[in-house]
Order: sequence, then C-alpha cells, then structure tokens
Amino acid sequence: MNQTNIAVLIPAAGIGSRFKSIIPKQYYRLGGSTVLEQTVNSFTSHYAVKEVILAIAPSDMFCKRIVFENHEKVKIIKGGNTRQISVSNCLALVSEEIEYIIVHDAVRPFFSINPIIDQIKHLYKYDGAIPVVSISDSLRSGDSMQPVDRNNFFAVQTPQIFKKIPLQDSFTKKLSDEIDFTDESQLLEFYGYKIKFFDGDEANKKITYAADLFSSSSIDNRFGRGIDYHLYESGTGFRLGGVDIPSEYSIISHSDGDVLLHSLADAILGSIGLRDIGFYFPDTDDSNKDLDSKIILTKSMTLLKKHTYKLRQIEITIVCGLPKISPYVDEIKKSLSKLCELPIEDIAIKSTTTEGLGGVGHDKGIAVFSLVSICK
Repeated sequence: MNQTNIAVLIPAAGIGSRFKSIIPKQYYRLGGSTVLEQTVNSFTSHYAVKEVILAIAPSDMFCKRIVFENHEKVKIIKGGNTRQISVSNCLALVSEEIEYIIVHDAVRPFFSINPIIDQIKHLYKYDGAIPVVSISDSLRSGDSMQPVDRNNFFAVQTPQIFKKIPLQDSFTKKLSDEIDFTDESQLLEFYGYKIKFFDGDEANKKITYAADLFSSSSIDNRFGRGIDYHLYESGTGFRLGGVDIPSEYSIISHSDGDVLLHSLADAILGSIGLRDIGFYFPDTDDSNKDLDSKIILTKSMTLLKKHTYKLRQIEITIVCGLPKISPYVDEIKKSLSKLCELPIEDIAIKSTTTEGLGGVGHDKGIAVFSLVSICK
C-alpha cells in the first residue's frame, strides 16, 4: 500500500436546487469549516492520495474564499452542466503515475476514507468497488403507489474507487453516445467492466436538504481537557509550545519539558477517549529521556486522525508568574498553528499568574490547562 497512488475526483459544480439557498450547499458551514473543506481535507490528509481534483461551476465565486489543507495536492477545473461532464473534465487533469481513482460527492462529508482504500486489495479481479446500504424505509412505486419489497433495493454511496484505465476508457466511449448514468459504476458496467459491492456506512449521509446539515453526523463534536504541571530549577530558559523562552529557570522533566505541548497532547488524547501521554511515553523508559515534545504531540495528532477526527479549536491557559509569557503568545500561536495544521484564529492562548499566592504559577513552577474541540 505504501506505493499506492490515488487521485480523488470531486464534481462540485452543482447548485443543489432542492437545498433552496442562494449559497450552494457545499459552501455552508459545518462547525468551523465548509462542507467542501471538510470533504476535501479528509482526502488530502491521507498519504496515498496524491491529488484531489475539483470541478466547480464557471460562475463559482465561493471556492476562492475557502482553505484546503495540503493545498498543493488540490487542483481546480471548470465543471459542466452534468455530473458526468464534470468528472470527465477532472479526468483530463489526472497525472500519469496515478493507479486508482476515487470519485466522491462534494456534499457527502461524513465518510471515512480507510474502508474505500481497503477495497484496493480486491481490484486485482474487479475494476471498481462501491459502497451500498440497505433501505430502512418502506417503498412504493409508480403513479399507483404499489408497495415494493425494500429488501430488493440498495442505496449507492460514494466514495467509489476504480482502476484508472477502465474509468478513462469508459468515459472516452461515453462521449460518443447519449446514454445517461447516475453514477460512474453504472457507466463501467455498461461497457463490460466488473464492479464489487461492499457494505457502506449509514452515517455517510449526503446533504440534499437544509435539514441534513443538522443530522447527528454533522454535529458529532467532542471535547478534551489536558492539565500539566512542572517545577522549576535554576537554568537558562525552557521551551513552551515549541518556542524557546529565555529565563533564569529551566523546567524539571524527563523529556524536554514543554509543558504546553504535554497538556495539549493530553487534551487531544482525552477527546477521543484514550490514555494520557504517560501511557504512550512513560518516564520509566530511558529512550524518552530529553524527548522532543513535538514527537508527543505528533503521536496524539496521528491517533486523532486514525479515529477519523480533526481539531477544530484550541484554548490554552498558562499559569506562570516568572518569566512573563505574554510577549511570546503570538509566537506560540504561530508554532501551534503549524504543528496542529490549524488556523491561528482557531487558537486562543491566555497567560495568568497566581496573584502573589506563590508556588506553581509564581516562581516555583508552571502549569498549563488545555481545552480542545474536535469534529469528524
């Protein structure tokens, strides 16, 4: 899997008439980011995805305002009046080294990428794999509203994954006829290619109506809290949030003593119900002596992504009398923004003292309280 090269095609040129809004539904916000940002960023964060190609409407003025993580992977092209034209336009930008192609709905942000990539192991005998889910509602058909057996019907989802050459071949042939298809798997089947079906995810809802923005998936937010204390000793300074703070004190610690990153890592781990950093980096392990705390934070971020969550906001309170921390707050925010791949405006840092009470938070040591919010 390490050599797998995947391109993701996202047709996002639709206006969503059933959504009944002057703003296209892909640009509505779910928490701290738009639907389209959440969809794209979930793909760009995966190592196997080498490029994400978006097809947007020629008149689209909203796409310029949004921010994509790992934006160097993102390509944008003009879409067409139909889904198939948009996907065809995306195909024209796919790089030569790409082996597999994922096609995904722009307004289906509640997916997990790993189940679809896991289907690659089956593509030695299939040309594509698509997720399907059973129908839970009763069904009727036709003008006479005849009841039908719902057990004979399945709803088709995206992401769908295909070998590159069969998908390109099918679209090349499609240009010469007038046959219409509602998804790419039907197109490949029409031209004789084999499709594998696998169980989809009920939570992977497509946003069609305004009410879908308030589904249980869209409000799947969690919070985590982390607290850490360290005593001082005489020294020349210490590191806080990845920033060197000059001081007549140093921090007593088994690792490099970055109490802020320790607190933040604990908050992230707590938000997904995991153990604290002492479990993953015990101070009884000599290999953790003087460990760079950025490694600890990276571990927590990796576990966060593994659980298909991402950071939304960080709020940190530093309790420290000496030295004064306020002159370094902006620099610390910039450092955390880079380490956590989070906009600076979503990071709040406050510093305070124990107001002369002494002890930790005055001249005996430092304490940091971290609070994070995460979302799917």
